[in-house]
Amino acid sequence: MRKFLISLGILIVILYAGLHAVVASSPIQRRVLSEIQRVLAEHGIEVSMESIELSAFAPRLYLNRVIVKTTPKAEIQLEHP
Repeated sequence: MRKFLISLGILIVILYAGLHAVVASSPIQRRVLSEIQRVLAEHGIEVSMESIELSAFAPRLYLNRVIVKTTPKAEIQLEHP
């Protein structure tokens, strides 16, 4: 029973590391960036970001070097990006 639990724990750690590697890959990051930009563009907000980082142990996304601009279509207007 003890060997089974240890093996199960190791398998879970390996699967988590694999999932993290896939989610942190460039194609997934580009897809997330494009989805964020598309949704905000519908509301008149233009967003440009350099990259996204995924937190290893908590469900958090870190957006790096973000610039936010508004268009006349936006509900609020930002004077400076």
